[in-house]
Amino acid sequence: MLHPLQSAPANPANSASNRFFGSIGIRTGSRVLDIGCGSGDLSRFVARLVGPQGEVVAVDSSGAALTSARAVGGELDAAPIDYRAADLAAGLDDLGRFDVIVGRRILMYLPDASGTLARVLQLFLCIGVFMTGYGTRLRPKAAM
Repeated sequence: MLHPLQSAPANPANSASNRFFGSIGIRTGSRVLDIGCGSGDLSRFVARLVGPQGEVVAVDSSGAALTSARAVGGELDAAPIDYRAADLAAGLDDLGRFDVIVGRRILMYLPDASGTLARVLQLFLCIGVFMTGYGTRLRPKAAM
């Protein structure tokens, strides 16, 4: 059930995110994975970008962060968000495949960032957009 979006306290460190993530090619109807979603700020933003016909799966290892994210609720003009507990160091095959994978300030928390990224990149469909920070874009299976 969708609930009206409650306002969450704005994090000033995220001020560039709307511009940045809004410019990387996330399309209406895309299936998006948000790795290390935290309180869900980025998840909610990409849910608005992909619209109600899209889907967002948001994962984090922190139960407290997921509880906070779920408490905000969803929006009628946005994709549904499926918040899930997940250990990025473990297999993520049960999540399915994605058009877009995003993450913000997550790599520094991963004990084996390169191994985790290799596993995460296996979750792409044929063509994907992978974004983990500000200023870098990787298209691992490019068909431009």
